[in-house]
Amino acid sequence: MRAVIRAKGMSGKSTCNCPPYGYIKDENGNWLVEKEAAEIVKRIYRLCIEGYGPMQISKKLNAQEAISPVVWKNKVGWKYKLEKVDHPELWTVSAIRRILSNPIYLGNTVNFRTKKKSYKSHSVVYLPKDEWVIFEDTHEAIIDRDTFDTVQKLREGARRRVSIDGEMSIFSGLLYCADCGAKMYLNRHRGSEKDAFNCASYRKEKERTCTSHYITLHAIEDIVLYDLQRVLGMAKGKETEFVSMLQEKNKKMTKSDLSEKAKECDEAEKRIAVLDRIIQNLYEDKVSGTLSEGDEVLIPEPSFVCYNPLTRLADGIPVTIETKAENGFRLTAEELESKITPKSKLLILPFPNNPTGAVMRKEHLEEIAKVVRKHNLFVLSDEIYGELTYGDTPHISIASLEGMAERTIVISGFSKSYAMTGWRLGYALGPKEIIEQMTKLHQFAIMSAPTTAQYAAIEGLRHGDGDIEYMRNEYNIRRRLIVDGFTRMGLTCFEPEGAFYIFPSIKSTGLTSEEFCTKLIKSRRVAVIPGTAFGDCGEGYIRVSYSYSLGHIMEALNRIEMFINDPDAPAMDS
Repeated sequence: MRAVIRAKGMSGKSTCNCPPYGYIKDENGNWLVEKEAAEIVKRIYRLCIEGYGPMQISKKLNAQEAISPVVWKNKVGWKYKLEKVDHPELWTVSAIRRILSNPIYLGNTVNFRTKKKSYKSHSVVYLPKDEWVIFEDTHEAIIDRDTFDTVQKLREGARRRVSIDGEMSIFSGLLYCADCGAKMYLNRHRGSEKDAFNCASYRKEKERTCTSHYITLHAIEDIVLYDLQRVLGMAKGKETEFVSMLQEKNKKMTKSDLSEKAKECDEAEKRIAVLDRIIQNLYEDKVSGTLSEGDEVLIPEPSFVCYNPLTRLADGIPVTIETKAENGFRLTAEELESKITPKSKLLILPFPNNPTGAVMRKEHLEEIAKVVRKHNLFVLSDEIYGELTYGDTPHISIASLEGMAERTIVISGFSKSYAMTGWRLGYALGPKEIIEQMTKLHQFAIMSAPTTAQYAAIEGLRHGDGDIEYMRNEYNIRRRLIVDGFTRMGLTCFEPEGAFYIFPSIKSTGLTSEEFCTKLIKSRRVAVIPGTAFGDCGEGYIRVSYSYSLGHIMEALNRIEMFINDPDAPAMDS
């Protein structure tokens, strides 16, 4: 019996006989949305976003006499013995929690969330999320992705406290300490204006791992009110532009490229395309694993600083290709074609990009791959930021495209996605013949990766996917904040799609990149990198990292704005 259920669950069919609250089955066993219950599910999610916890939500639903899950299931044909349930007409806190955490409402089938303790027992235990089997888009969604993700973030360890007057702050569960990252809790003082949010680490921990700082409720309200007034002022003065901006942002957020989700059905054909000409030109001539003297290496810029000197170290000739902001700092097939000569041997493909945050999507890579195959080039694809891309479309490697695996070396590591900076642990993937020669060179240059780093990498690969997803969401929040901040300053700012850097233009200030950075750190104590560090075409730009906390980012933005308004102001004390 267990084997049958297992096989059914692994095939994508739901293993539960009774659909969850909000869904009914048709005659073919498909799940359909039941409108009455679905509206209540949507109401539950809205109340959570508005600041209500499960207890408050259950009280509201009971006061409104909203149909409970037990009563609803009887209504739609799933008979329960109501006399065995205490107050079946009432909503429970546990029912609210289950609904708020259930990815089924996204339109996904989720199997193996629970298991029985033994064949003798009917009691169940909940399994960790990494053991769930999820099949996406199997039925109609009740809750959209943005709403679901927002609720999950709010629910992460959230405890929304009601005041002594029975009221709840709209900011409860939403504020985090800028120093330690812990939640901020509201402390109420009856009859005073000293209501303030305090850091949980300082308030709760015996060792007091954080400092005794706070922010008053009035201060938060003033900040939010100021931002709302600023937005409303903009909307009032430029209504058409404001509406257009909102429409464009909505379009970007909702756009989904379904073609990226399509499974590759012809894996076996990728290696069949290996041609004799490729083997001769790439493997026989390069069996040493090095460039021949005078060979040209194509390097898109702005990019990481090491590609150019490493090319010269290998007796190659670096040929830079300037990418442009109007193209999203992506390499185009036309730009690549224009730089190719008979001596061109290797293309370095550094995407997602440092310093610009540019990303090459599948359609862009396919155009590049055509040129690479046409001119019989080899590709070194630096994908160290591959896990850190934003939006609905995940990173794709050029090595996965038809005819590219046999001519591509992929290099990556653990320092970015797994936050193992300084552990110096990376890896390379490529044709066997090339990797063998790389291994020979590597073993005489470096003894080995430290054992501790190797164990850390194994742990990250096995259990770190959730942490990557969490940090990607955090970076995404910071990305939007910092782009908005530079835009408000009047600086042209390309919106990055990957990594954790932005590359704003400072040309409007009249300063060179180096002058801007030098003056900024001296006068306002903010360190950014001049764009020229990443190639001559970086002049007029600066690189800014948003891998720091929101509090530090907001403080840095304020200081940069002060500098732009008065670049000759005397230096700050700190």
